[in-house]
Amino acid sequence: MESLIQDMIQAGVPEDLAYEQCRLIERGVRYVDLFSSASIQNGISKLDAAQVDVLAESYDQRSQEVTVLKFVPASGAATRMFKDLISEWKTGEPNPGSDLFFEQLSDIPFAHLLDIAAAREEILEQLLSTERLDMDNRPKGSILFHRYPDEVRTAFEEHLVEGVEYASSGGKVHLHFTLSPDHIEDVKSSLHAWAKDYAERLDCTYDLQFSIQLPFTDTVPFDLQGRPLMNGERVLTRPGGHGSLIYNLNKLDADMIFIKNIDNVVPDKHRGDTVRYKKALAGMLIEARKEARGMISDLKASDDEATRARAIHFLERMGLKLE
Repeated sequence: MESLIQDMIQAGVPEDLAYEQCRLIERGVRYVDLFSSASIQNGISKLDAAQVDVLAESYDQRSQEVTVLKFVPASGAATRMFKDLISEWKTGEPNPGSDLFFEQLSDIPFAHLLDIAAAREEILEQLLSTERLDMDNRPKGSILFHRYPDEVRTAFEEHLVEGVEYASSGGKVHLHFTLSPDHIEDVKSSLHAWAKDYAERLDCTYDLQFSIQLPFTDTVPFDLQGRPLMNGERVLTRPGGHGSLIYNLNKLDADMIFIKNIDNVVPDKHRGDTVRYKKALAGMLIEARKEARGMISDLKASDDEATRARAIHFLERMGLKLE
């Protein structure tokens, strides 16, 4: 285990995290003791349509009182998007996923990049070959995602458009993208070009920020016998999951951060509900923060039983039960 720790440290994992990962490997993941399930009025608040509208309007009126940012994890390649096509390309065997793709090929947003009249294997070659489009190795956000009557947008573009609706403060739309080191310069260049275009079209100004998933959050994969996978004589490491981005998130300076994955976007015609509920949640957060600050002031001024009871009631409404 000591050699594994040293390999991890040499790979950029801080010493304390390397030891912690190895301790976790040795003891295994412990079960969590659950005492209750989340339900309405027990950690979950149910809002009716009128409440949603009031909270959304409250956010519109007060959003300039806070600094707002939209955080978009976008470091992944499109490999999983094309896994069924990759499987057929490598094996020659169709599967339900690849069959569906070819059934709907003419409707795919990037169909115009392909010779759709070609044979099936040739289309796969066009899509996946590194000498051709190399789609599965592109950043997921750079794939053409939605088709409109007069344009086709990538997921990156959809986030720029959506961000205008609820992620602006100080006269700017603030977005932070986490990117892969392999693609960061190309993606930054594309995003700045898209932002310039949409700023003119939507009459806004963009503040774009970028970071990479920190190398020390990489994890060690193991085989079924519990042995670490090796790359020659060195232990193999691979990027951790989205939880690893907590370090990137912690470095951001904003009062309110909306988190939304790169491929979790919808076309314009479906965006209304997304924006409405984002604003309602943000309005609820602003109201809760205001109430919490008022409660703290009240407790400092008068730590009596009635004030404590109101504070406890507030915490319970926030889903925190005191013993």
